[in-house]
Parts: sequence; structure tokens; C-alpha cells
Amino acid sequence: MTQPECDEDAVVAALTALIDQRLDFQGLHRVLQDRCLYAAEAERLAHANIDLLREQGRVGAAEFLAHRWSYVERSRATSVAEVFADLARSAIGGYGILLPPSLHPEMLDADAASDALFRHNAPDDGLTDAVIERYDAVLRHPDFATANGPARAVVLNNFVVALANGRPVTRLGELRRAHRLIVDAVASAGPEPGGRDRCQSTLGDVAYSLNEYEADPRLLTQAVSALEEAAEAAETGTPLRRARAGRLAGALRGAYEALGDVAYLQRAIAIQTALIEEHADPYGEANLAYSLRDRFHHFGVIDDLHRALAITSRLAENESLAEDTAAFVASTYGNCLESLRAIDHDPAVTDRMVAAYERAAEVPPETVPLPVYLRYQNNFAGGLSMRAVERGDGTAGADLDRAITLHERIRELTPVEMTEWPRFVNALAAELVLRYESRHDRADLDRAGELLAAVLAAAPPPLIEQVALNNSARTAQHRYELTGDDADLRDGTGFYRRASVSRNADDVTRLRTQHVWSVWAFGRSSWAEAAEAMDLMLDTVAGLLGRQSSRRHREQILQASQGLSSYAGYAWAREGDPRRAITAMERGQNLLARQTLHRPQQAEDTGEPEGPTSDGDAWFVYLAATDAGGVAIVTRPQRQDEPTVVWLPTVTDRRLNALISSYLEHSRADRQQFAHRLDGALGSIGADLWRPLRPALDGCRHVVLVPCGLLSAVPLHAAWWPDPAGRRVYALDERLVTYAPNREAYRRARTAANGDGDLLFVGDPQHRGSAPLQLSDREAQAATRWFPGATVLDGARASAAAVRAALPGHSVVHFSCHAYADLATPGTSALMLAGSDTLTVDELLAAKMDGTRLAILSACETGLPGFTLPDEAISIGSALQYAGCAGVVASLWSVYEGSTMLLMRRFYDLRHGGGLEPAEALRQSQLWLRDTADRDIVSAYPDLASGFTNPGPTRSRSGVLHWAAFTFTGA
Repeated sequence: MTQPECDEDAVVAALTALIDQRLDFQGLHRVLQDRCLYAAEAERLAHANIDLLREQGRVGAAEFLAHRWSYVERSRATSVAEVFADLARSAIGGYGILLPPSLHPEMLDADAASDALFRHNAPDDGLTDAVIERYDAVLRHPDFATANGPARAVVLNNFVVALANGRPVTRLGELRRAHRLIVDAVASAGPEPGGRDRCQSTLGDVAYSLNEYEADPRLLTQAVSALEEAAEAAETGTPLRRARAGRLAGALRGAYEALGDVAYLQRAIAIQTALIEEHADPYGEANLAYSLRDRFHHFGVIDDLHRALAITSRLAENESLAEDTAAFVASTYGNCLESLRAIDHDPAVTDRMVAAYERAAEVPPETVPLPVYLRYQNNFAGGLSMRAVERGDGTAGADLDRAITLHERIRELTPVEMTEWPRFVNALAAELVLRYESRHDRADLDRAGELLAAVLAAAPPPLIEQVALNNSARTAQHRYELTGDDADLRDGTGFYRRASVSRNADDVTRLRTQHVWSVWAFGRSSWAEAAEAMDLMLDTVAGLLGRQSSRRHREQILQASQGLSSYAGYAWAREGDPRRAITAMERGQNLLARQTLHRPQQAEDTGEPEGPTSDGDAWFVYLAATDAGGVAIVTRPQRQDEPTVVWLPTVTDRRLNALISSYLEHSRADRQQFAHRLDGALGSIGADLWRPLRPALDGCRHVVLVPCGLLSAVPLHAAWWPDPAGRRVYALDERLVTYAPNREAYRRARTAANGDGDLLFVGDPQHRGSAPLQLSDREAQAATRWFPGATVLDGARASAAAVRAALPGHSVVHFSCHAYADLATPGTSALMLAGSDTLTVDELLAAKMDGTRLAILSACETGLPGFTLPDEAISIGSALQYAGCAGVVASLWSVYEGSTMLLMRRFYDLRHGGGLEPAEALRQSQLWLRDTADRDIVSAYPDLASGFTNPGPTRSRSGVLHWAAFTFTGA
């Protein structure tokens, strides 16, 4: 191959400038690389510059360069760029000019040993011993003290690099010596480029490494300061600048982990992002992912975690990575999967996490520093213990035992002074607690307590302290359960409280701690303590939700807080403070709905009326079910007295789940079984809930129910009980029963509840694959007769685009179509429109309907909420309310078309012909449909006679499936 032409004049000029101390080493190296010089020119250029040095009278430098060239020739270097970079560092630019000639032989020996070590390309004890011996000879030489500062700095820097990085396992004494020497080197170095900044770069690395052993925050701030100066001194855009900036980012992240100041982490991410935009490399990308994952834990922003996962999952597929880089990528990928597991609860994620951690743990120990190697082993052990907890099967014990064995070995290898010692020992203690929970060996619990006491006594970094406090609380909790000793109880609650209020901890970890604490306190009937823990949870959830960028991410956060409103309200009620109970229930419901649906923050409710007309004549009843039983809290309009608390001992979570499951499982398949099971469930709810509640509602004409959790899926207005004569009485027989997600939403609806102006009617869009709605046109006639200028979109005209465009600006919207509720992912529940179009909950939430008085959803399951987030009660109907509709009529199951058409016909007549408010018009229509004989229906609506066969005294629509499906929410 033809070699590129050598620009000899440029190289000689660069070397001459360097000799005159006008060019830095990196500048020379860059010139040499740019000129593409090869070994064929190296010898001639070397001798030319030796001659030049002699001509200038710099005999010592010339002789050293000649000796050095002889050594380089023997090393068989093939690139003149490599040769002259070496010469520039050691001969021309450093001690070759500035050290006394008497030191040259010792320096040549030291350099030869150092080069041998780094050409070995792996840590080596024997080679490192040789380097230390030869550099010590230089430092002991009597003439070393006569060298000027910059020369001593260069020698010390080169020595420190070998001292700090040469061994497979760093010796703490040598690392401390390296730190002392490099501090001296920085003090000795002059301001010339390539001198002080090189020493500062080495100081940053050594201080950071020493902190891994000594956990001294001062070392981290020293590392950050030194690397900042070193990075600033390097020329922008060069590999040297990128390398130093990357190490600075690592030191900043370490400072965050040790000091808890998120400003360090934010700077690290900014630097790492800029580096990747300039020049992406796998190690730098993995470092960015690691920092993003840390920021997720600090702020709880799920976008950060997903970015980190995208980076590491891609890098993990790269089989050409160097061994140490591949291990770091695998470890970071495992870290990200561990964080995902905490919010997704997917066993498949756990298996991927363990596999990633195992890949990292297989790295040969001699290829990475000891703290890094131990960290990989710790992650793998932690992954095994997490999998053991999740599986709980025959393999769980083996995983947990293996994890404990690994951590015992890690503890043996970890000096107590090492930064990671508290982390590793805390992890071992946590695994011992887990094993105690499965095998109940008191020795495991006692040892865990001893280890955790040692960790907390060591004043660990804030993030480790948080986890250690949590584990200490669990340990004390188990001791209390064994002994009943009040001291253990005080310890447990004290640890939980400290961990729950710590400002140094990340919100994700803090939320888990608060949840565990609240469950323990609730189970002990320690109501004030449980309420305290759950109020803290509400604070934490609010902060986490406010930082998410999408509704999907907010829903992931909400998974951890389902039931919070019910349990917090119940605890405060048991504590004898019903106003705070209402505040907690309102706050929980308001918080979740507002954050999920972008509603502005409002003042919290205290159970007191805001003004004489804020709630009208409505009484409010807050309903909650917990493991300990249920509670109803009643507030009356225009009253300042204490809310009334009604205990519902048989309304438990478990019973409610069983009741709902008993009928919903048949709702789409076996209508007869569905009707039978639903009727039975409503009888049970009448006995369990309404019977104890009714005395507290004496004199109430309109009650607004605020049901928490799964109670929002139950048609409470249709619950029944027998009167003294054995006749059924339904809840809506005695009073108007409406619903609201919270008091704030009801008040907002009352404010927005203006008169009916115009109508948008969407009728029988003939969705592909769905049966035509034979009676939709009759429904349209019933509605449009009261709105002469109504907008009607039917058939093919009812496309999603047309409906979305028409929704704003109408005071009444009526859908007569097919719909479905997705109970697992309620955001995809939808109205089925023309062709294959749909209008989902997610899309309806974005609609602008603040001027809409009423939305009527005459379709199946439009009010049935999803069960994954029951506190949110996300449904098609709730989406329209949160989009701005003052009142919404929606259904809780798949309805009969004929009965629905009759109900809607009667509703419009009572609303517009009878002047009733929408909620009362719906109630009267339901009573009419239930109680009216077929012949009387035909008499009232002769045009509907064809829908009845031999209409007589029979009430064919009296079954609950015919009349009770529709609810009214809002005002």
C-alpha cells in the first residue's frame, strides 16, 4: 500500500515550537496524527531534532532524547504519531528538558517499567511492583529535589497513574500514597498546558477511586473540582476533552449518590447528553442510562426510566463490546429492569433482570476495579433475592440461599472503609429478613438487626440510609410480632417514620416505605399512626404524579396507591376525626383524578359547605370499603355540625370483590345468570350498606354518593331491602341518588349546569361487525322533537372525525350506538362509530366540552370503570365529565335496546315536557319503566305498540337489567 506523503516541515515546526514551550503535548500529538507519519520517517525526524537540541546548547535534553529513541526503536513502534507523542511527553515536553541529566538513567528505567505495564493491557501485581521500585528510585535520588516544580509534577503524575491503576486489586495504602503524591504534583505543576491540567485529571481520578474506599465527601468534591479544571483545559472537540468530561460526569453522579444533592446529577446528565450528541460510544451511553435511572428514582419521572431502558436494551444486544464495557452495560440494564419491575410487577421483567445481573457478575475480576466487581456481585445477589420473593415456589429458597452466600463472600472482600460497605451489608441484612419471613429462624432476624445497626452507625450516604431504615423497621416489626415488646414497637414505628419523612430519599423508595408502614399500622388498629403514614403517602403520590409527562406514566404511579382514599378515610374516622376523614378521601380522589386528567389543583375539602348554594339541597355520603370493614360519612347541606359516621362492618374489600365478580363474570355471556347474580348482590348491598345508612339520611331528598374504589362500579341506587311487609324497597324509591367522583367535581358541575340550548345526536353509526340498532331512529325522534335545530350524525356520517369536530359547542350530546368497556386498560374503552372508527376514553379526555350541560350515553357499559385503577373510576362517562360535561348519563352493563329506547323517550318527555332536572328525570323514568304495566306503556306511547306482544298487566321491564343500568353523575 502506498504511504501518504509526509509533511516533514510541519512536523519539524511543531517539534521546534514545543521545544520553545509554545505548543502543548496534545497539539503536537494532533499534528503528528494529521500528517500520517509512519516509522519510515521516524528515525530521520528523531535524529534531526536531536541535532537541533544540540545546536541550541541543550545537551542534556538531546542526550535523553537519543536514549529514549533507542528504547522506542527496541519497542518496535510502527506509528510515528505514537513515537513522538511518547517522546513529547517524556523527553521534550517534560523531564527530558527540565530534570538534571543525572536522573536520566533512572527515568529511562522507570519509563520502561511503566510502558511494560500499560502495554500488558491488564492490571498486574508483578509489573506494578517493578514500576513502584523504579519510580521510588527516582524520588529517592538526591538530585530530584533540585528539579523545578513542573518536572517533579510530571514524574509524580506518571508514577501516580501506575500506582493507582496497576493492580488487579487496589491496595488502600498505595492509593492513599498516590493521593498524597498527586496533590503535591498539582501544587508543583506550572500553568503551562499539558502540565497542571494533566495532574488535575489524575487527581480527579485518584480522589474518586479513594472515595470508593474511604467514603469521604471531601474526596468527591475534590474530584469534581479537579476534573472540572482538567476538562476545561482540554481543547473543545478533542478526544481528550471528551474523556475528561466523561470522567467529570461520573464524579458528579458519585457526589449525588453520596451527598443527595440532585444538582450534581442534573449536571452529570447534561454533560453526558452533550457528549453523546457529539460522539456516541457504548460506555458513554451506558453511563447516561445509569444517570437517567438515578434521576427516575429521585423525581419518579418514568420518561427517564424508559429512556434508560431503550439505551441499555439496545447496547445489551451488541456482542462486540469490550469485556469491561459489556459488564457495565449488563449491570446498568439490570438496574433499569429492577426499577421497571417496581412499577410494572411483571415476572418476565424479573427474569430479564436476573439474567442481566448474572452476565455482569461473570466478568473476570482482574478486568475491573474491586469496587466495581463487588457491585456487580451485589446486584446479582439482589436480583436472586427479588426473584425468590416473587416466585415463592420451590426454587425460591435456593435463590435466597445463593444470594446470602454471595453477600457473605462480598462482605468478606469489602473493607469496612469502602464506600459500598454499607450498601452490601444492608443488602445481606435484607436477605436475612426475607429468609426469616419464609423459615422463621430467629437467628436470621437477630443477625439482620446487628448488621443494620452497624450500617446506620456508619452514617451511610442518604440513599443507603433510607433503605437501611426501611429494613430496620421491618426487622423491628418482626421482633414485635414475636415478643409483643413495646420497645420493638417504638423502634419499628420510629424507623418507619424516619424513613418516611427523610428528604434525602428518593420518592419511589419513600412511597414503598410509607405503604408498608401504613399497612402495618392499619393491621394493628393504630389509627392515628396509619392515618399519618397515609397522609404522607398522599403527599408523595402528589409529587410523583405532578412530574410525569403522560397519563400512562401517571397510571403506573397510581398502581401503588389504589385504595389509599378508602383506607386513609377509614383510619381518620376510627381516630374520631370525620372531617379529616373527608379531607383524606376528597384529597385522594381529587388528587388522582386531577393529576390523571390535567385538572388544576383546588383547595382541599374539609366537609364544610363553601356557601349557601355550593351544594344546593344535596347531602353527601362518602363511602369506603377496607379489609377492616366499611364506613359512610354523611354531611348535610347548610350545616356546620360534625359529619355523621356510619360504620359498615360487613362492607369489606374481600366481600365487595366477591359480590362484583359474582355477577360481572356473566354480564357478557349468560344474561339470565347475570340478572340472578346481580339481583342477589344488590340485595346484599342493601342489607350491608343501605340499612345501617338510612337512619342517618332521615329528611334527605337528594343524596350524592362519593364511592371510593370498586364501589364506583356498583349500581348503588338499585340496591334493595325488604320493608316490614316483605315488599322490596329500592334506594331510589326513597330519594334521588346521584354520583360524583368528589365534592369538588360536583360543585364544578353545578356551576357549569346551564340550560339546554342545542343538541348533537349521534345515532346508529353502523360500526363494522356490529348489528344495526333497530330503534336508534326512535330514540333520535324522542330527542330531536325537543331540539328543532339539532345536529344529527348517523350512519356513515358518524365518523370519528365528524363527531370530534361537532362535540364542542353543543349543550346536550346524545350517543345512541354500540360501545365497550375494557376493564384492564380503560383508556381504550370506546364508543363505536362509523366504519371501523372508535372514540376512546383517551380521545374523549382531550375534548373541549366545558359548555356542555348534559351527555347521554345510550350504549352498553359506558359507565363501567376499569378495575386496574378502581379509585380513578375511568370510564367513557367519566371521561366526558372530566372533559367538561356538567352531567353524564351512562350505563354499567350491556343494555337491552328496547328498554333503553323506552327509558330515553320517557326521560326527554319528563325533562322537557315535565320540566324536571336531568337527574330527577332519569330517576322518574327508571321508576316508570320498572313499575308500569306493558299496556300502560303502549297507552302512553301508541306508536310503540309493535314492540309488545299482547300488552297486558305484565310489567316486562321490571327486572333490574331493564331499568337500573343507567346512573347520573354530576349535576
